[in-house]
Amino acid sequence: MADTKDKAKEANCRPGAATAPNAALALDRRAQPNLPALFNLPTTLSDWLLAPGVNYVGYLTAHLGVGEAARNMAAALADAGTPVAALDISNLSSSPRGQYDILGRLNAGGAEIYPTTILHVNADELPFVLSKLPREYDDTIKIGVWAWESSEFPDAWCDRFDLLDEIWVCSSFVAAAVAKKATIPVFAVPYVFSPPHALPDRAWLRRKAPDIQQDEFVFLFQFDTLSIPHRKNPEGAIRAFIQAFTADQPVRLLIKTINAAKCAGLVETLRGLAAGGRVTIWDEALSNEARFKLLASVDAFVSLHRAEGFGMSIAEAMLLKKPVIVTGWSGNADFVTPTTASLVSYTLEKLPHAFGPYQAGTIWAEPSVDDAAARMRRIYEDAGYRTELGENAARLIRDRLNPETIGRLARERLQLVTPSNHRQAAPPPPAAGRLRMILRLSRDALRRPGHYARRIPTALRVLRAQGLRSMLRLSMAAAAQSK
Repeated sequence: MADTKDKAKEANCRPGAATAPNAALALDRRAQPNLPALFNLPTTLSDWLLAPGVNYVGYLTAHLGVGEAARNMAAALADAGTPVAALDISNLSSSPRGQYDILGRLNAGGAEIYPTTILHVNADELPFVLSKLPREYDDTIKIGVWAWESSEFPDAWCDRFDLLDEIWVCSSFVAAAVAKKATIPVFAVPYVFSPPHALPDRAWLRRKAPDIQQDEFVFLFQFDTLSIPHRKNPEGAIRAFIQAFTADQPVRLLIKTINAAKCAGLVETLRGLAAGGRVTIWDEALSNEARFKLLASVDAFVSLHRAEGFGMSIAEAMLLKKPVIVTGWSGNADFVTPTTASLVSYTLEKLPHAFGPYQAGTIWAEPSVDDAAARMRRIYEDAGYRTELGENAARLIRDRLNPETIGRLARERLQLVTPSNHRQAAPPPPAAGRLRMILRLSRDALRRPGHYARRIPTALRVLRAQGLRSMLRLSMAAAAQSK
């Protein structure tokens, strides 16, 4: 069996580790003009100029893990001082949508197209999403935010590297897989988590899942059926639970799903495995508030996944001080340790056939049902152990994955992103935006000719180094600051 403790070594889970297939693709720190110094700008404005805003494209109102990750990251960037213009593409997804305030919060100042676009969509969806974007985004620097749940990135998706300038990934596990084949920089930016305002509400939970009794100890296992059930492994959780507890013990396993109707026969299969045990299956799309209320209202969280790109639900449960029982492999190894989680042992095995985009031969973990059952029993029986794990877990997530830390990391990285030499050429951008900037700059130059005359040599150097659009943006910002 693999040593799960080794999988969470501190050296392998540094947020922001830049990974690439060779030295030439590591962090690009080539000398660039010191633009703020050239324009005599103050530090606060120079920060804005180096990261002058970002367009954030994602499933921002969809009940999806990738949507929640996008909402949190966009908010963290905005809180860190980066202007963010949000573009919701949830209409391109078949998942249910909810009421989220992220669009109103980020776009309150009106629409703007910034020089850099973050596309929070996975590699398989990237070409389709790009084809649906307005033309105004064509000439922007593009960063893809990807998750992937295998140590081998598909050859069939390697053409996506030519559509981007850089890739951000959520964990060192994903970074290692993608960077082996990437032709552009790959940078680890973990997901962001804020403590939710959620209180336990067992009465609410019993209304939602009437089988649950007031005095029962409840383990929660949750997943989206569109995320490949074999990868999530609800069958393993049920088998471990049935092995761990008899029907006369006041312990329940709650299997919470979404999109079950889109996976024919799954619920019936799970019910067959759970026959005779205290297992409840509940399928419903929940708002963020209800989702966190659910996590707050259970006693422990279980994830016997075969692979995770990150493991958002695990981190959310940890943030709420819930003891978590998890497979100690893949993306979640960046933040689960023997002192913050009960790590289930596993073997690494090849898939006998394909599951969705994961091809036959893909290596995934096979968590031990026996070990998981023993860990469930300990979590149930040992209140002191539960409390210790929960406190340690919440502290780790608060310290490492908070909005301030990750927002600053992402903002600093934005200052270093440069256009890729590999990216396919985009169609010429519409001229209207450039014309408006030129007209505004010309009017100001007529009012203050001396101010601009002194800066002509600097402007020419910036023009040669950065191009017309960057020179105009920098000139306008400098003019606004000097008034």
